[in-house]
Amino acid sequence: MLPGGLAACATLAWAGAEPSAEIRSSAVLSSEYLYRQYQRADGLPDNQIRAMLSSRSGYLWVATRFGLARFDGTRFAVFNHLNTPEMGTGDCQALTEDRAGNLWFICDQRLLRMAEGRPVLATSETVVQGITPGSLWGDQLGRIWAGYASHLTVCLPDGGARRFALGSGVPDLVTAIGEPAPGRIWMGSLMGLYEVDPINGRFPRVQPELPFTGMSVMAFGPRARGGCWVLFSDLQMGRGKWLGDSMWLRHYQDGRWDRAELPATPDFRFRMPYAFLLETRGGDLWLPALPGLITRYRGGVFEQLPIPHELERQWVTCVAEDREGNLWLGTGSEGIQRWQPRRLGSLTTRDGLAHDNAWALCESRDGSVWIGTDGGVSRFREGEFTHVTVQEGLSRNTVRALAEDSEGTLWVGTGDGLQTWRDGQVQRTEFPGEWHEGKIRTVLAARAGGVWVGTAVGLQRFHDGQWHKFTTADGLGTNDVRALLEDRTGALWVGTFGGGLSCRREGAWTTLRTADGLSNDRVWALHEDQDGVLWIGTEYGLNRLERGRFTRYTTAQGLPDNLVNQILEDDRGWLWVGHDRGIYRVRREELNQLAAGRVKNLRCVRYDETEDGVPIETNGQKSQPAGGRLRDGRLWFPTTRGVLVFDPARHREEETPPVLVIEQVRANGRRVYDNGPLDPQEPPLPRSAGLPLHFPPGSARVLEFRYAATTFGSPEQSRFKFRLLGLDENWTDAGTRRVAYFTDLRPGDYRFQVIAGNRHGVWNEEGTSLAFRVQPFLHETWGFYVAASLGVAMLITLGVRWRVRELRRIHRLEQVHVLDEQRRRIARDLHDEIGASLTQIVRLSQPANGHPADEASPAERTHRIAAVAGETVDRLGEVVWANNPKYDTLEDLVSYLREYAAQYLAAMPLVARFDFPASVPLAPASGLVRRHVLLVAKEALQNVVRHADATHVTLGLILQDGQLQIRISDDGRGFAPGGPGRHGNGLDNMRERIAELGGTLEVTSAPGRGTTVQAMVPLHHAS
Repeated sequence: MLPGGLAACATLAWAGAEPSAEIRSSAVLSSEYLYRQYQRADGLPDNQIRAMLSSRSGYLWVATRFGLARFDGTRFAVFNHLNTPEMGTGDCQALTEDRAGNLWFICDQRLLRMAEGRPVLATSETVVQGITPGSLWGDQLGRIWAGYASHLTVCLPDGGARRFALGSGVPDLVTAIGEPAPGRIWMGSLMGLYEVDPINGRFPRVQPELPFTGMSVMAFGPRARGGCWVLFSDLQMGRGKWLGDSMWLRHYQDGRWDRAELPATPDFRFRMPYAFLLETRGGDLWLPALPGLITRYRGGVFEQLPIPHELERQWVTCVAEDREGNLWLGTGSEGIQRWQPRRLGSLTTRDGLAHDNAWALCESRDGSVWIGTDGGVSRFREGEFTHVTVQEGLSRNTVRALAEDSEGTLWVGTGDGLQTWRDGQVQRTEFPGEWHEGKIRTVLAARAGGVWVGTAVGLQRFHDGQWHKFTTADGLGTNDVRALLEDRTGALWVGTFGGGLSCRREGAWTTLRTADGLSNDRVWALHEDQDGVLWIGTEYGLNRLERGRFTRYTTAQGLPDNLVNQILEDDRGWLWVGHDRGIYRVRREELNQLAAGRVKNLRCVRYDETEDGVPIETNGQKSQPAGGRLRDGRLWFPTTRGVLVFDPARHREEETPPVLVIEQVRANGRRVYDNGPLDPQEPPLPRSAGLPLHFPPGSARVLEFRYAATTFGSPEQSRFKFRLLGLDENWTDAGTRRVAYFTDLRPGDYRFQVIAGNRHGVWNEEGTSLAFRVQPFLHETWGFYVAASLGVAMLITLGVRWRVRELRRIHRLEQVHVLDEQRRRIARDLHDEIGASLTQIVRLSQPANGHPADEASPAERTHRIAAVAGETVDRLGEVVWANNPKYDTLEDLVSYLREYAAQYLAAMPLVARFDFPASVPLAPASGLVRRHVLLVAKEALQNVVRHADATHVTLGLILQDGQLQIRISDDGRGFAPGGPGRHGNGLDNMRERIAELGGTLEVTSAPGRGTTVQAMVPLHHAS
């Protein structure tokens, strides 16, 4: 925009030409673009637009009188004087981007830049006057050039800045700055074109080939093929006012000015207060025009395109192109407008199609496209429609199948027969048989001549004037034929309704069904790709057949729909699939990789029911071919609302994934990070706000992450997935939600990651991330854990040491107790066993004192003393053996029992049987155990000898299940336990001894049936 009074007097005209620019009608233009208007009601700070820029971050930046707006497709974030005091009044006038992707802008006579999402002053100087939208430029060396009223400032990548005063014939107003070559800077002014020499601070003039010298430079525009566009004007000062009414467009590259490629340019001759130049990635050049118009230079032709009626009296002040190919127009007082290029073309009854319900189509050799509809056959040629209907001889207007044979004859299949069209004449072809033979589904021209015709009751072959019919009797899967394909080897493939996929090769038929791997037996579409792989569309899934092996693809692998009406392939390796709810495309290589097991899911680009405002419901199933690829590469799909035309070359933008950004982070409801404008009503960001984030203890119990995807084609349909590394490795599908919450995170390091996909299912897999740390409380730190662990270890150590001392003390006491007990036991045994015997010996050795017992002869007394002394020696040996630790083993106990029993019973009139184990395990047996077991066995054997009157006795010892079992049985007279006649305490003593060892004693006896004594002693007690 020109400063001050210049805007009122500048005029635009294309010099040296007659008025000849084509003005396109809005109706024709609407077939190229979809429009949408954005104004203050949508979030813009003001409707007067000064400048626009689409940054590499994906945002659209809009400079207005009352602030700078950042647009992500769904929301305008506004920076103004209320939330950014550095912006002064908020009047923004120019925008640019440096090599690193940082935004720079001029606002209220100040140069600012965006740093971590916030505007900051770039220099301390202020601008007095004369800022134009083109006077700010970021060059390819990373420098920022700003032209003011009386000087030029350059900001260097290292943070320094230099100021160049304008003088020596250079006017005091910089209108535009451009870069004809990397690092080479041109400066435009009202007095001409100058090159900047930053080393010497000089501005040598550049002399283009123009009718006049010193012509004003209005705008620069980079060109994709190199160099730059320059817009000149003859605007000059004369007689106290600015004069001039013409403009010239030139292209500069590699030292030469070029206008040879431009045709005779039209002379608009209108007053033009705004100047801009933009060359899009598609090669279109956009320039200003009259109010309500904009100029487009495409393919050597200038066109003046009308903008929608809401803006019919509005000047276009600036233009920008985003990364998705959308064109953005800024206006003088009505906001901005998005022009989204239509990806789809359509042909309907409004364009001349016979009927909107289209079924089949084919391209003829002369370039015509024949379309079968419910209103007959429409022929589209050179943009015009002609029709063949019942009036021209068709049997019915409902046309379901079309094919052109090698002789140029068009075959037309209807629901009531088959006709041909040749040389403007319709001829009817009769099938032999009933009327329903003529219910045509598909027609295919055979390479060897003739045609194949699929009907509801069989497959017909017409060749050399003869018809031949094939049915299930010949090997066809079923008689209802829905799709036909002849592959490169000459084999004929037949898709049927419910009969699977049949193949006729060298006269023989084979049929493949679901049992062979086909996803469904209702086959609607067939396609052979350039590698010879067969693709089969069914009612449930897409199938790949190579070398007899099927691979099935359904929604489980990522397809948008399971139904397939048609399959087409473009030159770029995409398969295009039509279904009842739209069309999608998927890379053939990705399908092959899934078949090989290298990927698990497919990424499809979808075109839903409202794509570009055009309903999509493709036909098929009972009509073929339900689509076709033309020789020019375009893809045509018949639908219920006309014919859709895709140009794959114009669908590259849909492969562009959205750009992701994390816009805000809140902790416990308080904002801790924000890359957008601050809300004055909220508390200011903490001083620690920045990246990476660190949350003090307890400040991040609830974390909230707000993110956005910068996309402008149906941004509300963008989908998101996020995860928090450090908490969970799995992705959470957030759908269209743009916020994620986490609660009660443990202290540690985390990384929040988010990815997004656009409405076509193209995902930005790299996404964006934000690292942060949750600081622990003192009791959650490693130092605390270490100190606590050391403290616990010390306490445990002290406790263990105390316990060891106590155990040692207890052990010593127990040892003393055991020794005391053992001494008492030895004393008792000596007293009971040895003392009584010695007393008896003393009594026997004394003189007779008148008692009958003492009247024995000396020989008898000597004999009795010897016997008692022998028993005493034996008992003393037993006491010594029981208390000798040398024999504290189970093996010694068993050996002693065996030896004692053998010696004791050898002198008795009994038959003795011993049942002892062959080997005894190595196990301890204390003196107490050995003593008690020996005494119990001894008491039991003595009872047998003294009271049982037995002839046989058995002594058995068994070691099993952790127990020592001793069993003594006899065949004596027995007794009734607990009955009369029981004398002595022998059994009670035996039970007490075994009970002291933790065991049990059982006595089994009956009169006349002998007695059995069984003692069970736990082996663990023996130790």
